[in-house]
Amino acid sequence: MLCAKNESNQIISAIIAQKGHQYKCPYCNNKVILKKGQFVAPHFAHVNKSKLTCNKGETYEHYCLKYQLAQWFEKYNYEVAIEPYITECYQYPDLIINNSVAIEIQFSRISVLNIKKRSISLQKCGLDVVWIINNPHYDKVTQILKLTTYERTYINLKERHLFAWNGYTQELYKYKIIQYLGGKRYVAIRDIVSNNALIHTLTHVNIQHNNLTLKLSETAVIKYLNHCRNRRSVLEPSLSVMYQLQLSEAWISKHLGIIFPEQLYVKSHPVYWQLQLLFMLEHVQFKLSDFIKLIEYNEFYTGDVKKEEIASEMVRKFQQLNYRIGRNNVQK
Repeated sequence: MLCAKNESNQIISAIIAQKGHQYKCPYCNNKVILKKGQFVAPHFAHVNKSKLTCNKGETYEHYCLKYQLAQWFEKYNYEVAIEPYITECYQYPDLIINNSVAIEIQFSRISVLNIKKRSISLQKCGLDVVWIINNPHYDKVTQILKLTTYERTYINLKERHLFAWNGYTQELYKYKIIQYLGGKRYVAIRDIVSNNALIHTLTHVNIQHNNLTLKLSETAVIKYLNHCRNRRSVLEPSLSVMYQLQLSEAWISKHLGIIFPEQLYVKSHPVYWQLQLLFMLEHVQFKLSDFIKLIEYNEFYTGDVKKEEIASEMVRKFQQLNYRIGRNNVQK
């Protein structure tokens, strides 16, 4: 750690601290020792790491990463505040860089409501918020990233990326989210974030708008339909629409499962909502409000999703697509 309390209970930087004095951790009040030398950057270390209970029960891995990040930024002359108290929102973010970026490390599970509440409060204080979570499952060959409903909350929608820490390799990753495919699957590019890249990434806005439209493979669509059949219910919504519209599995696998850019915001499987929308457009007086009620949305720490705007855009694009492919003789 970079700071500690001296005998007078003052916070002292390791750079100006002197050996031979008594120092305590500012969070757990356990004894720490000063380490500095010709080949060692000045810092404090706990005397007994095995009994470390710093910062409201955070793990040792959390604790180490926090101070490692702080040292990275200080090395490049950035202003670093470790767990400063923000009076306006009554919070102690892990780090604040240059009074503009709040970094929160979250290795234990908390409620989605808590994530959003903490993020929005910090944003109202004028801070950009960056979350770092435990590394999720990623296939380097297929570039498929699997995220639970909880993990996807930490996606930065503005820049479409996710930061994760691999404790085994001691590497920080940035996942560039290309598109959401439904279920737990995302297409993403993974980069290892170096010291310099970390500083640049967290302190420079780089908004990238994704207008890419994809299509699920026919195998993926059939897999979804088989999953619906395994529920063994005559009320299963996707199978019910198939029956009412007399759509064949071959037609659905060929024409549906379109991944529009807005799918990132939508939790519902693309085949599900496209079947529901197809039915509504052909058999009922379509109302956007009714369609919105039929689909689920993902939640993100950056704030609430604009449901009406996203749904309206998906309907518009689907109608254009539906017009091109046609719905005549669908059984052929």
